[in-house]
Amino acid sequence: MQKKNGIKIQIFGIESILKFKFLSENNLIYKSIITEKMLEKGYLANTAFYISIAHTDKILKKYFFHLNNIFKIIKKIEDGDNYKKYFKSKFPLSEFTRFN
Repeated sequence: MQKKNGIKIQIFGIESILKFKFLSENNLIYKSIITEKMLEKGYLANTAFYISIAHTDKILKKYFFHLNNIFKIIKKIEDGDNYKKYFKSKFPLSEFTRFN
């Protein structure tokens, strides 16, 4: 997906919990776009992917179809489009961090 859309990401984590971050100054914005757009499609998602044996090919294809469409939006923003027009809610000012 990253190559298909010309987006640079870094993938890390363990095999069952994959995470990625955008290699862009807009990483937090893109993460928020993924969360908001995937919620619209019925997924609670961000830049972490928790793999489960319950994920069938059908489920994965649908999930990655929606995620690919979001990557297309991110590519538009990387190419100069204004990210604010893609948010329905306020965009985040900082990343969530744990206190413990």
